[in-house]
Parts: sequence; structure tokens; C-alpha cells
Amino acid sequence: MTRIDPAYGGGIDKIELDGIDVVHHPFPRPLVVGGFEEVHHIADGFSLSFADAIIGGDWFVIGCSRENYVRLRIAFSGAARFRNENAALDSGPASARVCSYIIQPAGSRISSSYDGGQEHHFCTISVTSDFLCKQIGIELDELPKVLNQAWEKHSSAFGEFKISDKTRHAAQQLFLIESEGSWRTHEIRTLANSLLCLLFSDWQAIKGAPTTRVSLRPDERAKLYTIMHMIADNPSSVGTLEELSRDWGLNRNKLHLGFKHLFGRSINQFAIKQKIELAKTLLREGNAPIAEVAEEVGFSEPTNFTSSFKMQVGETPLRYRKRVSAAWRYQDRAG
Repeated sequence: MTRIDPAYGGGIDKIELDGIDVVHHPFPRPLVVGGFEEVHHIADGFSLSFADAIIGGDWFVIGCSRENYVRLRIAFSGAARFRNENAALDSGPASARVCSYIIQPAGSRISSSYDGGQEHHFCTISVTSDFLCKQIGIELDELPKVLNQAWEKHSSAFGEFKISDKTRHAAQQLFLIESEGSWRTHEIRTLANSLLCLLFSDWQAIKGAPTTRVSLRPDERAKLYTIMHMIADNPSSVGTLEELSRDWGLNRNKLHLGFKHLFGRSINQFAIKQKIELAKTLLREGNAPIAEVAEEVGFSEPTNFTSSFKMQVGETPLRYRKRVSAAWRYQDRAG
């Protein structure tokens, strides 16, 4: 991934699967459990990925870019969330009528999250400024203004623009390739170059500015990351939006939308997710009553805890504890 996708050219900082850090360990299972996902190196600074798959588990990845780049994504279904330190976007679900974009400066981080069991059907192109300007020879004034502005200011921008039927058809052709071996590789590269031209043509053809959902300065991005780490360390300490807005000097819009797009969930949803992950650990490793676990992770009412847990995990806390305990007993006997 770090050798192919410009978004992660500077390295991977963190990989979590179902709330457990796995960046330094062999992955316990693949990202997808049904269908396929392909990632291709088209040229230096130019990558293409496309997938029609079912995600296996809740994945969370943080990586760093080495160069200025832009990621263009057409989603036919599914809702991967991409966000970075400086701007943010939730990229789905979509009907392939728009292309979402993420503009990143060199050295910035981006995080991606995928919800287990969800279907993903999309294609994504990532290209660096060096590829566009040095390898292709495109002049800066030939690029969308929002692209130049973000790179010049070392800031990020997330948004979307409408795509033509021709562009949508070109993206769909990636899923219809029947050739094999070197011919398949050649066909993928040909389609990738064609799709890149079509996407930039659609982007430039927009009358007026494209929809930019969030634009954050580097200092605002840093504040949101600090808030995220604060909540991750102590999810019960989350204040109201008004309190956080006042304490951190961020307006409500940037606080709410910026956080949601950076980390894939609203502040409240993120806090609940962290509480549930902590609860799963307590349920696996201890025998405390469900009501005590609920109180320890920050739920005042056990019924609210049970409802939130079932929504996040797909089963009640009691059933989760019994299932995990049974699995461990089986492993002990097998060992």
C-alpha cells in the first residue's frame, strides 16, 4: 500500500481491526471477506483501486502522505469514510452520479474506516502533483482552482462534483474486464488513464465552484485530532458541542462536520464507539455484572448500554460475553 497509493507513501501509523491495534502483527483476516478488491500501480504517483466486496470487520487505518496528492472516488455503493488532519468527507453511500475528492498536502495524515459487513462497490484514483505537472506536463492554471489553492496553502479540502454519463460508464468498465495476464494489466492502465482525463474534464467543466463540504486550516485540523485522542482516552469526558466549541475555539460547524468527516462519526457517535470497545474488553476479561460494566464505561442506564451495544456489535452484552467465553474454552481444550 505504501509503495502504490500516494495517500500512504509516507507510511502507515495505525491499523485497527474491531478496535484492536494490528499494525505490528499479521492481519487476523483480510479486509474483504467476499468479492474482490484490486490496487494497481499505474505510474509513479498514480494509483488505481476498485472493489466489489463485503468488508470483514471494522477497520480503521491512519497513514501519511509523502507528496501533494488528490484522491478521486466514484462510489456505486458502500460508505468508506476518509478524513485527514485538515479537512474531511464522508464518501458514501452514493449512486455514482458524483465524484468525491480529497486534496492533501505533503506530510499530512489521512484516516480511513470501513464498517464490517458492508458492501463496497467503488473505484478510486490517487495522483500526485508531481505526476500531473511533471510527468504529464499539465500547467497549474489547467488544474481546478480548489486543487491549487489547497496545495499552495498546505491545507486540505474534501468535496464532490457531478460526473458525466461517459465518465460513469468508463468507471463501470473496470468491473467488466475479461482479459487476463499482461493484457489485463494493459487494459486496466488504459482505462485508468482515460478515467483520469474524464474526471478532470468533468471537474473543470463545473460552472461555479464545486461543492466543498469542509475546509480546515492546519491548526484547526490539529485541534480536532487532539479532541479525538482526548475522547479515545476517556470517552466519558465528552462535553457538549457548545462546551467543546468554546474550549477549543472552533465554531460548531467546523467542530461537528470537521470531526465527522475526519473520523467517520460525529463526536457523540465516536464516544459511544469507544465506550463499546472498552465494554467489550471488560466483558471478555472480567465477570462484573452487565450493570457495573455499563456504569464503568459511562452509561447511566443499563438499558441504554444494552441498546447501544447491540446496535454496534450486533448482539447483547450478555450474549457477547457467553459467545466469547465459549470460544476461549474451546481454544483451551484444543490447545
